[in-house]
Amino acid sequence: MNNLDIAKIILETANTELHVDEIAKKALEGALIQGISLDSLASKLSSALSLSVKRTTTPFAKVKNKAGGFKRGVYRLKRTRPTTIEPSIPEPSAVEDTGFIGKGGEYAVMSELLFRGFNVSLMSVDKGIDIVAANEKDKYFHLQVKTANPKDGIFQFGIRRKSFDANHSSQTFYVFVLRKEFRCDYVIMPNSQIANFVALGVIRGQDTLSMRITYDSKTRKYSLNNSQDISIFVNRFGQIC
Repeated sequence: MNNLDIAKIILETANTELHVDEIAKKALEGALIQGISLDSLASKLSSALSLSVKRTTTPFAKVKNKAGGFKRGVYRLKRTRPTTIEPSIPEPSAVEDTGFIGKGGEYAVMSELLFRGFNVSLMSVDKGIDIVAANEKDKYFHLQVKTANPKDGIFQFGIRRKSFDANHSSQTFYVFVLRKEFRCDYVIMPNSQIANFVALGVIRGQDTLSMRITYDSKTRKYSLNNSQDISIFVNRFGQIC
């Protein structure tokens, strides 16, 4: 055990600043060192500490006086901030089961509607309508929810033509849930807008209407089937009114 080790032990135990004479006295009383006089030990401690505080890695520090200088022969341990250890909480992996994904999307949409004051109900039997929502004026809306995880940056959706035609109404909306890691974006389109895109040839398909939605992080735009900018429909729940 060297002189700096002795000084550190004494200062840690005292938990306050001490003069080298006091450090030496406590070290001898505690039998941390033997065979040396008090004055000799105090002198050695003074030399060791004065050299140590010149190094940035030292655990010791001088103590300032009221005049802005330093108290002669008085040292303390540097104050160290306690480090906070962040707990490691593993994130659950995204599921691939379409049943879980689809139902999760439906409940996510229901949650968004509830936050906006809608009274919502999930249909027990899927006949092209997943959710019925009523606003504060008791006006009812029918929602078909489609949910997808991205594959190579593409969200792929399909709408059965028979279901689309059977539910063609001004009260029908399609909500495409874009699941991005652990958050969602929502593309909300009225039935009439889907029909318009079909008429324009943006959306095609015989038995199934095929929709591929992509997001360009540079332009921050959402595109439908690589041709139509649909950013205006993203997270716009206000259309349902």
